[in-house]
Amino acid sequence: MSQVPANRSHMPKESGASGKHSVVADSFPVRPLPAGTRAMPAPDHLRLMRECTAAWTEAQQPVRRFIRSLVRDHQHVEDLTQEVAVTVVDKFAEYDRSRSFTAWALGIARNKVMNYWSKQGRDRHRFDPVALDNLMAAHEELHRSAEDRREALTGCLGKLDAADRSLLDQHYGESMSAATLADFLGITTNAIYIRLHRIRRNLLACIERTISRQEPTR
Repeated sequence: MSQVPANRSHMPKESGASGKHSVVADSFPVRPLPAGTRAMPAPDHLRLMRECTAAWTEAQQPVRRFIRSLVRDHQHVEDLTQEVAVTVVDKFAEYDRSRSFTAWALGIARNKVMNYWSKQGRDRHRFDPVALDNLMAAHEELHRSAEDRREALTGCLGKLDAADRSLLDQHYGESMSAATLADFLGITTNAIYIRLHRIRRNLLACIERTISRQEPTR
C-alpha cells in the first residue's frame, strides 16, 4: 500500500502590525518597581519573567473561566482577568513552587471577584466563601484533568505506526479530505473513514488506560 505523502512543514505565522497581540503581551504590562525595591539582577529577572509567562499561559484560561462563572459582564471578566495577571507578575517572586500555580492564580482570582462584588455593592455573603472555594477547586481539577489528557494524547500519538500517524497528520493537520487521501492511496473514501475511526478509537482507549494508571498516584 502506498504511504500517505510526507507532512508539509508548518511554520507558525508571525503577527504583523495589524495582527492580534499575543496573550502574554496583552496580559503582562511592564510594571515599574515599587519605591524602595531593590532591582533584581537582569539575568535573574529575565528567568523569573520567562517562568511566570509560561505558567500564566497555562493558567489564564482556567482563571478566565472561573471569573466568567461568577461575573456576567464580559468586559468586567476581561478586566478582572487582567488584574489577576498584574498581581501574578507583582507577586510571582513570592509564589511557593510546592503549590500548583493554577491553584495559586485561582486564589488571586477569588479575591478579585470578592472585591469586585464589594465595589458593585453586592452582598459578599450572598455567595458562601466555602462554595467559592469548592468552585475554585472544581476549576483547578478540570484544568488538571485536561492537562492529563493532553499529555496522555501526546504519548499515545507517539505509539502509532508511521502510516496511521501520517494519515492523521494529513487529514487533521493538513486538512486533506478523505476523498483526496483515498485517491492518493488507491482505496475508497469509506475505507479512509474506517481507518480514521479505528485510529481515533484506539487513541481514546490508550488515553483512558494512561489516565487510569495515573489516578492512584494522585
